[in-house]
Amino acid sequence: MASDAPHNYRRPHWLCLTCRRPWPCAAQRRKFLEKHPRGARHRLQGIMRVLAAEAAQDLGLTREQADARFLVWTFDRAGRGGHQWPTN
Repeated sequence: MASDAPHNYRRPHWLCLTCRRPWPCAAQRRKFLEKHPRGARHRLQGIMRVLAAEAAQDLGLTREQADARFLVWTFDRAGRGGHQWPTN
């Protein structure tokens, strides 16, 4: 699979159309983090908050489950942005 292949999702299952893993898959997370470097992730975090809420409805996830999948990885381990996230 080419690394530049699009890693889009399809609702209501929220699976990557390229690698068939839960979206956002590792490849898409890497692409997002490259596009939004540390210190400039507020826009990405806002987008991912909206998508987490939509996915929670579609998949029956709790807010914590949706945040773990869609949002936690957008923060660095130092908790920049005013949030402290678990490191494990």
